Amino acid sequence: MKLLMVKKKKKLRQKRVKNTPKFSDIIIQEIKNNNLRDSFSEELTKFAEIVAKKKISSHEDLTQIPFITIDGKNSQDHDDAVYVTINKTSVDIYVAVSDVSYFIKKNDLLDIEARKRANSFYFPDRVLPMLPQIISSNVCSIIPNKIRACLMVKTNIDLQGNINFYEIKRVKIRSVAKLTYDEVEDYIQKKNRISKKIKYLIDDLLEVFLILEKKSCKRSKLNFRTENFTIELQDSKFRINKKKQLISEKIIEELMIHTNMSVARFLLEKKIKSNFRNHEEPTDKKLEKLFGFCNQNSISFFPKKKITQKDLIGLQDQSIIDTNIFTDFILKSQSKAFYDDKNKGHFGLALKEYTHFTSPIRRYSDLMVHRDIINYMQKTHEKVSGESQIFNHLINQERKSEKLERNILLKACCLVLKKQKKKKYSGFIDGFNEKGIYVKGHELPFYAFQKFNSLSDDFYIFDENEQCAVGKKNGEVLKLGQKVHFKIKLINSNNGKILLNSLKKVENDKL
Repeated sequence: MKLLMVKKKKKLRQKRVKNTPKFSDIIIQEIKNNNLRDSFSEELTKFAEIVAKKKISSHEDLTQIPFITIDGKNSQDHDDAVYVTINKTSVDIYVAVSDVSYFIKKNDLLDIEARKRANSFYFPDRVLPMLPQIISSNVCSIIPNKIRACLMVKTNIDLQGNINFYEIKRVKIRSVAKLTYDEVEDYIQKKNRISKKIKYLIDDLLEVFLILEKKSCKRSKLNFRTENFTIELQDSKFRINKKKQLISEKIIEELMIHTNMSVARFLLEKKIKSNFRNHEEPTDKKLEKLFGFCNQNSISFFPKKKITQKDLIGLQDQSIIDTNIFTDFILKSQSKAFYDDKNKGHFGLALKEYTHFTSPIRRYSDLMVHRDIINYMQKTHEKVSGESQIFNHLINQERKSEKLERNILLKACCLVLKKQKKKKYSGFIDGFNEKGIYVKGHELPFYAFQKFNSLSDDFYIFDENEQCAVGKKNGEVLKLGQKVHFKIKLINSNNGKILLNSLKKVENDKL
C-alpha cells in the first residue's frame, strides 16, 4: 500500500485570470490548436460543382415509397431516410442511406480531402464538413421532394425482432417530409398534430421501435447513459442545457443500429473484406478499477475471467448510489471502440457483428463500407477497405472530435461559472492522484481539482491502492462517487481548468 502524507496550507489566495475569452473565440482557438481543415480550396470547390451535376442512372426507382427523414433541428446533412410496413406476422424495414460513393470516387480530389478529414466536426456555431457543402448539404443530402441516389437496406423481421431476410440495393428515392426530433416527440407525447400522411408513418415507426428495443433488452444491450448537456446559441449568447434523450431519437438510433448490424452480416456472409466497428469487453485493468469503486460503495462485484453485459446491468440494479454517478464509472470501465478489417463484435451493443454504414456524408469509414458493397455488386473485386493503415487515422480523428467537444463544453462551463454569484457548488468525487481530488460538477458538466494541501479540515493520506483519501486526525474517508459540496478558488476559461477549496462530504449523501 502506497501512502502519501499531505499537509494543509494555512491560507488560500483567490487568483484572477485576465482576458476572459468570448465563446466564439474558444471555438476558433480549438480549431486552430487542432489544425482542423476549416475550408476547401478553390480547386476542390470547382471540382465539387462539377461532381454535383452528375445524373442519377442505373438506380432502381423507389420514388413511390414515402420515405421520411428525422434529424436534429439544425441538421443540414441528411444521411438517411426511413420507412416501415407492418404485416400480420412480420415487419419490413427500409433504410435508405445517401449513395455518396456514386459521386465521390476513390482517390479523386474530394475523396483524398475527405480521407484526410475522416469525419465532419460539429460545433455549436458551425460545422466543418467532411465534404463541400454543395455535396454534403445538397446533392447527397436527402431533401424532401428531391430525387436522391441511395443505398437501401431492406430487412424483414418477425414480431420478436429476429431477421428473416435482408437485401441491399442501389435505389433512387424521393422523401416526402423532413421532420425534427422535437416535432416527432411532440406528436408522440400528444402535444401537437401532424398531417395524416405523416401520422401513420410515425405510428408504424414507433411500433417497430418497440419491437427492436425489446430485442435489444433481451440480448442485454448496455444502455448506460450519462446526463447529456448541449450548448444552445441565441444571437451572441449561449446556454448550457441538460438534455434528456427523446423517444424520437431512440427510434432512429435503434433503426440505425439494426441497419449497421444487418450490413455487417451481409459483409460476413458474402465474405467481403471490409471495415468493421469493434468494441471489445473491458480489460482486466479497467475491471479492477470498477471493482474498487463497487467495493467502496457496498456493491457486490466479483470480476470473472469473461465479463458479460448482464454482469454490468446487474451492478446497476443493485446500486444504491446516484444513477448518473454510477453510470459515469461504468462507462469509464469500457474499452474504446475501433475499426478493423476483422469482425470482433460489439460488446456494448451485445452484437456478434457490427459496422458503420448509415452516415457516409459525415464519416469516411461508412463511405469505405459503401464502396466495398458496390464493388461486390458490380463484381469489380477492387480492394477498397483492406487499408489497415487508415483505421488508426479514422479513430484518431474521431477521438479528436470527441475531445474538442469536451474541451468546448468545459470552457463554456467556465464562462458560466465566472458570471454566477453562487458561493457553494455540489458534485461528486471522480478520481484521485497524489496531489489531490478530481471532482465532477452536478448542475453543470465541469471537472475541477481539489489539492490535498488546500483542505482545511484535516491532514489527508492518499491510498493509491484503494483510491481514496483518509483524514489522519478524524479518520474521514473520501471515496470515489462520494457526493461533496465545495467552493471554487480559481477559474481559467483559457484552458478550462478549475481549482477548488472548502471541499466537504455531503451529509445524508444528498446534493
